[in-house]
Amino acid sequence: MKKQILMAVCMAVCGVVVGDVQLASVFSDHMVLQRGKPVPVWGTAEPGEKITIEFAGQKKTALADAANHWKILLNPMPASSKPWKLIVTSQVSDFKFQVSDVLVGDVWLCSGQSNMEFTLKNTLDSEALLQSAGHPSLRLLEVPGRQMVSSPSKGFDASWKVAAPETTATFSAVGFLFGQRIHTESGVPIGLIECAKGSSSVECWVSNETIASELFAPAVKKWREVEAGWEDPAVRAKVIHKSVKDPDTIQPSESRTYPACCYNTMLHPLFPFAIKGVVWYQGEANRERAHQYRMLFPAMIEEWRERFEQDDFKFYVVQLPDIGKDTAPSGGESIYAELREAQLLTVQNDPLLEMAVIIDSDQEGNIHPKNKQLPGDRLARIALAKDYGKQIECNSPLFREMKIKGKRVHLSFDHADGLMVGRRISPTSLEVEATDEPLANFAVAGADRKFYPANADIKSDRIVVHSKDVNKPVAVRYAWADNPAGCNLYNQAGLPASSFRTDDWPCVTEGKLDGKVLVIRP
Repeated sequence: MKKQILMAVCMAVCGVVVGDVQLASVFSDHMVLQRGKPVPVWGTAEPGEKITIEFAGQKKTALADAANHWKILLNPMPASSKPWKLIVTSQVSDFKFQVSDVLVGDVWLCSGQSNMEFTLKNTLDSEALLQSAGHPSLRLLEVPGRQMVSSPSKGFDASWKVAAPETTATFSAVGFLFGQRIHTESGVPIGLIECAKGSSSVECWVSNETIASELFAPAVKKWREVEAGWEDPAVRAKVIHKSVKDPDTIQPSESRTYPACCYNTMLHPLFPFAIKGVVWYQGEANRERAHQYRMLFPAMIEEWRERFEQDDFKFYVVQLPDIGKDTAPSGGESIYAELREAQLLTVQNDPLLEMAVIIDSDQEGNIHPKNKQLPGDRLARIALAKDYGKQIECNSPLFREMKIKGKRVHLSFDHADGLMVGRRISPTSLEVEATDEPLANFAVAGADRKFYPANADIKSDRIVVHSKDVNKPVAVRYAWADNPAGCNLYNQAGLPASSFRTDDWPCVTEGKLDGKVLVIRP
């Protein structure tokens, strides 16, 4: 009896344990294992210890190596709503222990910064959302990130939960609404892992080794300067938030904005868990170095695929919405527009990436829009079309080609079936209706690179743009502003066009590599 009690305590703190055998902390009751792929099951034990895993008719063994690690690879399995038991047997133990109520389906990692961390209970119409949140075959895991560390963590204290009103309230709203729709429409068991942290930049989500590379080194220069002067109270006062109770005891490496901190504390313990893909909502913290994001973001994705030991998982990105004060006219300098462009370029250069455009969030420029139904639904449309065989349009109109004909510019688009001027019916509605309003947020420039507001008309699958102030146009920009309020170019599926520009003139963030040390909130 005492041995069983001790086992239960160990399970809660560091994963499932029998004697000296430990199962990685991502494995717990009510979990989901990935279908259709080899599934790693791993943990630690005394060197040479023989471990046996039994699951869904499979039985496999492995020996712990000299570093106390063991890993077993289960064969690919089909989806099943029937719960299974993952049974682990230790050579030195005379009994078995098990992880119960395990489903096989699709596992999606929900990651990023505060907009992915934003909870369901704080979302618009949260009461109604929570009332409909019960799904026996939808499972949730929140990876905690309370205490940041500077070296890779071995585990975390959290367990899987069945989706219900009481378990979804503090879960990622974007992640849950995404998973709820694909589960409801596909019938496949879905596992969602929330691994997100507010204020985190891309640099927070890569390893110490990657941070030390030439690509990332300039971006962490400011942190090194802060660390060098940390004994100076004036230095600490600039970067430690006033709400921190004991600022004299805080170290830079304990900050959630410290390079590699989220990778070490939250992400590393998940490797190499089998997943279907990632939904990602991040970029605000990199806005001042948006041009550099073109290189940093793909490098992060490449490392994740390497560490998860999967080069084929999907990565679906939420493009940043309209942020800040209304900007009119569009076309001038904008760090957020440049960040959106960096996201778009990353997606266009990787066939396994897709992008959900939410430039029409209509949340008065709030950096934390409460309408999380919008990104959740548009991410789900992508997954349903790309991964679950649904015959629906999931892509927004994307600029393809420009032709100049006198004073007019003709723009062609991909995913342009039924181009229309539209607007969402209400702040929480996902439905878009056609309107008689003129197209907004187009701007034209001549050789002097000065942009002027432009008139734009829909001609079948093209947009014709002109301005009375520009006789010889050379470039067009659309929604090129921090908050291009009133974006209203949609396709027939009700998906808004991404912001874009036809020029390749220097970015305002080009050459900005040092970064900015964000406020430390451990």
